[in-house]
Amino acid sequence: MEKGQLEAIDLIINVLRDHEKSLDNLLDRLDTLTEALSTILARIEYYYEKIETPAQ
Repeated sequence: MEKGQLEAIDLIINVLRDHEKSLDNLLDRLDTLTEALSTILARIEYYYEKIETPAQ
């Protein structure tokens, strides 16, 4: 292989590594957001049930 071809392959590999890091970061953030939304939904459902069935 020529030096230019190896440099091009190296550049592509580095770009893909950076892209992978970005995707991993986004997946972690999405996981955190999903957990937070799940907690909020559980709280809303709890309070909704309390409103729908008041203590007698």
